[in-house]
Amino acid sequence: METSVLTSKGQLLIPKRIRNKYGIQSGVKVIFEE
Repeated sequence: METSVLTSKGQLLIPKRIRNKYGIQSGVKVIFEE
């Protein structure tokens, strides 16, 4: 399990292991599903 912190600017850092696993790079859109 990974955790992340929301910054005061509303930005969320995606952990490096998760970015690498899913090939997430700068400019890629990420969908948050409830």
